[in-house]
Amino acid sequence: MNVRGLFKSKEDLHDLITHHDPDILSLTETKITGGIKTPQWLDNLLRDYAWWHSSHHHSGTILCVNKSITITTQATQVQCQDNIDGRMVAAKLKTSSKPILLISTYWPSGDKHTALETRKRMEETLKRLLYSSHCLLILLGDMNATLFPQDRTRGASYEQDKLFRNFISDTNFCPFDWHLPQRTWTFRSEIAPHSQTSRDHTHSRIDDILLPSPILKANKINLQHSQIFCNSADQGYKHSDHIPL
Repeated sequence: MNVRGLFKSKEDLHDLITHHDPDILSLTETKITGGIKTPQWLDNLLRDYAWWHSSHHHSGTILCVNKSITITTQATQVQCQDNIDGRMVAAKLKTSSKPILLISTYWPSGDKHTALETRKRMEETLKRLLYSSHCLLILLGDMNATLFPQDRTRGASYEQDKLFRNFISDTNFCPFDWHLPQRTWTFRSEIAPHSQTSRDHTHSRIDDILLPSPILKANKINLQHSQIFCNSADQGYKHSDHIPL
């Protein structure tokens, strides 16, 4: 979930945790800066989770895993060699077979040169983790890009979409709801009043949960039981304009 500043969204996050009790949380654009002591309100909010964070005053990412899981899997943080502007945090979970590497990411938005260059650096870091960690990678977070043309209500594609699709193709990742005819929107964007359209907003799917394609297609997830679709308007979220998966 993109929280657009965790302090401002702490009530939204409290409601989400209370209603859905998720095992894993990927929180992006936290805008939490590094410090010697964690704020008490954050400790209280995430009291049922072990969590790791990558701090930055404009971005920032937190990965949370329920303590009941971290105890049985001996979860530990994995350092990302080139963590750009607090956009990536990873944790390794031991299992009876192959270890799982959870990676929470916050990709840069837009198609300006600096954003695209940061995106390319993130891709290289993730590829190194993919090929050297010997783990099952699960990539989640705010990608700020779409996988398919129909992932935007207008059907538009931008340079960041092209780069992200190439990265997904190169690494053989796949969205967990790949087999559904219509993927759920995760972001609502208001349209300027002077825009030549009858709509007052557009939707897009720029947040995702990605796994290796062979794993997903061999073990099709029962979305009816395992996936949570939260409508931000129905939940009454005050600050976030993203709809968490």
